[in-house]
Amino acid sequence: MTVYNELPVLTFRWTKANSVSLEDVNTEFKEYRLNPIKRGEEFFKDSWEKEITLSEDFVGASKESLKEVMEGANFKKFLIAKENSNVDVYLDFSLDDANKTLLGDLSVYAFEGSTINLTLDFNGEEEEGYTNFLTRVYGEKNSTINITKVQRQSNKRHIEHRYTKLEENSQLNYLIVDLDGQESLYHYVSDLKGDDSKAEINCIYIGEGKSLTDLYNNIRFFGKRAIGNYQVRGALKDNAKKYFRGTLDFVKGCSGSEGDEEENVILLNDKVKSFAIPILLAGEDDVAGNHAASAGQVDPSILFYIMSRGFSEKEAKKMIVQGSFSSIIDMIANEELRDFIIKSLDEKLEMI
Repeated sequence: MTVYNELPVLTFRWTKANSVSLEDVNTEFKEYRLNPIKRGEEFFKDSWEKEITLSEDFVGASKESLKEVMEGANFKKFLIAKENSNVDVYLDFSLDDANKTLLGDLSVYAFEGSTINLTLDFNGEEEEGYTNFLTRVYGEKNSTINITKVQRQSNKRHIEHRYTKLEENSQLNYLIVDLDGQESLYHYVSDLKGDDSKAEINCIYIGEGKSLTDLYNNIRFFGKRAIGNYQVRGALKDNAKKYFRGTLDFVKGCSGSEGDEEENVILLNDKVKSFAIPILLAGEDDVAGNHAASAGQVDPSILFYIMSRGFSEKEAKKMIVQGSFSSIIDMIANEELRDFIIKSLDEKLEMI
C-alpha cells in the first residue's frame, strides 16, 4: 500500500481527503520500444549537462513512485529550445501488449526569449498498462512554454509528476485533458521564482465506472507580481471518485502576486464521490488569492429550460456538461486532437 498526493498542510482528518492510499501495482518493467516523437525530433537530446534539478522538497505523487521513475526510466529525453527560438513538438506515448509499461523522464528547457509548444498524447487500449511519468520544466527569462497533455490510456494506473520553475517574465500554459484509465494521479508543483512570472493551468476530466481521478496542484509564489491560476472542470458518473487538492502558497517577498484556483464538477448520479480541498497559504500581506470548489447535480431549472426547447433529458445533460468544458477545449490548438476529445466526450456522455 502506497500513500499518494498528501497535502502540504493536513486538514480535517475525518474528511479522509488529505491523501489517497492505493495497492501497489505488480508490473514487469521492460524497455519501452516505441518511438513517441512524431514531430520535432531535432529538438531532443538523449543526455545533457544541464539536467533540470527538482526542488529538495519535491516528493512527487509519492516518494516511491518518484524514485521508481528517476532510477528506472525506460524513456528519458531532453527537449531544448535555444534562445529566441520557436519549438513545436508532438509526443505520442502508446501502450500495447508488447509495451505495457512506460517510465518516462522528460526535461523541457526553454532558454531566454524562446517559445515551446508541446503536445503529450498518452493513448492505448492496454487495460493492464502502467504509466509513471516525470516532467521537469524550466523557463528562463521571457520564455513561454505551452503544454497540452491528453490522457486517454485505458490503463491500470497513470501517474504524472511535474515540477516547474519559472524565471522573470516567463510563462507556463498547461492544459490537461483526462478521458480514460482506471486510476489517474497528477502531482504538479510550480515555483514562480521570477518577478512577473505566470502559470496558467487548466484541466478537464470525466470519471466513469469505478475510476479514480486524483488532482494535486501546488503553485508557489516567490517573485513579485507573479500570477498563478488553476481552473478545473469535471464530470462524474457511475461509481467514479475524484479528489481535488489545490494549494496557492504565497511566500514572503512575493508582493503584488495574484492567484486563483477553482474547481467545478457535475455529478451525474448519486453514487459518485467528489472530494475537494482548496488551500491558501499566505506569508506575504500584499497579495490576492481566491479559491472555490463546487460540486452538484445538474441544475433542474437549467435542465427544464433546455428540455422546453425540444431536447431530451439526456441531450440536455450532455449540453450542460459540454458547455462547462468548452472554454478549456477551445484552448487546444491541434484541430485533430480537439475533434477527438469532443467526440470522446460525446460518446461517454451517451451513457448518462
